[in-house]
Amino acid sequence: MEQVTTRQPHSIPTRRCAIEECPIEISLSRLMCAGHWRMVPRPIQAEIYSVFRKRRGGAAHQAAIARAMQKVREVLDHWARKKAGHPAGDVPGFLPYRDD
Repeated sequence: MEQVTTRQPHSIPTRRCAIEECPIEISLSRLMCAGHWRMVPRPIQAEIYSVFRKRRGGAAHQAAIARAMQKVREVLDHWARKKAGHPAGDVPGFLPYRDD
């Protein structure tokens, strides 16, 4: 079960980004943090928005979310492989949990 937390001072309910390794707290209305969402191709983003409005939580919505998360994992895996082979690598600078 997903853990919901609240931020101070307004006690807005939050949860962690859907990408497992990401520590960022986001609004319950979001799927991912902004950094990871930018990795999702625009057509998949548009599909998620479209099916969310029509059938939130339905099979098409869940399938679009799964494709979005797969694309983010592919990008992260690609960067990890490049970083392992090249110390400088082309790892993005906008994600807060870099360890280099």
